[in-house]
Amino acid sequence: MNTLVNTGADHVANGPADAAADAPPALAFYLYYKVMSEQAPLLVPRVRQMQENLRRCADAGVLASSLHQRLEATSTPLQTWMEIYRCQPSAQQPHPFLHHLQQATLEADILAFIQGERHLECFMELESCA
Repeated sequence: MNTLVNTGADHVANGPADAAADAPPALAFYLYYKVMSEQAPLLVPRVRQMQENLRRCADAGVLASSLHQRLEATSTPLQTWMEIYRCQPSAQQPHPFLHHLQQATLEADILAFIQGERHLECFMELESCA
């Protein structure tokens, strides 16, 4: 069964309260999962179209997205992929992106191609010291 393992991305901090006057730091959502090598040519266009749709949806807050494949030391039938989404911060909890991601994933029928779990992690951009 394909599941999304959420490692704390439901509640996303937006940085120190005194930073609210300045632009809050951006958030980065990382999703990683396994794909059978022979399924990759079918999945790439689905993921890229899904990412484009998320970037076009203003409510999702996606500033940029990318798709990566891990370099494996040996040949294996499974590839590890990572989707990266850089998003605007949001005071809403959970972050609106998570709802839009869930909907877009279902619409693109991506879970049918994923082996095992799909892991999600969120990171906040560190603010630079002035």
